[in-house]
Amino acid sequence: MAHADVIPEFLILPKRDVNALLESDAGAAVRAIVSIGDPEESPPRCLRLRPAKVLRLEFDDFVFYDTPTAEDLDEVTLPTREQIARLIAFSIAVEEGTVLFHCFAGISRSTAAATVFCAARTGPGHEREAFERVLAARRQAHPNLHMLEHADAILNTNLVGAFRSIFKQQPAIDALLSV
Repeated sequence: MAHADVIPEFLILPKRDVNALLESDAGAAVRAIVSIGDPEESPPRCLRLRPAKVLRLEFDDFVFYDTPTAEDLDEVTLPTREQIARLIAFSIAVEEGTVLFHCFAGISRSTAAATVFCAARTGPGHEREAFERVLAARRQAHPNLHMLEHADAILNTNLVGAFRSIFKQQPAIDALLSV
């Protein structure tokens, strides 16, 4: 069963494209923004100008391909469960208009946030649909697993399992970035 009616339209962009969108006529439809950046990084300047609800989250985009060392963990700020809980509450509260998700590249943190957004609005059992919606919006998507793990614990979903099922079939991220 499709739940498109409970998932508002959304956009996923890299940070470099946010100002241009929000300064354009198309940006007028944006009513909610999830802005994700590195700790102490300045958000896009237009976030202050657009009348929209804004959730700003700050953590590094760090992916562990191997078991992380203590040194690895000392050098990064990972997303916290509290931050993902705030994202879920924000996602459920969005009532109308387009939602804009952005991070530095528009590939990992913002696509994970959009996936959590969809999962929060549709509930357990619709994880694959959440990823399909995100991939339709941003085919370069490669969601941040740390964010998905926290969302699974809060929402009682299996986003990590769906991620592994779907993304093992997707082309390598390097190939997507070269497009």
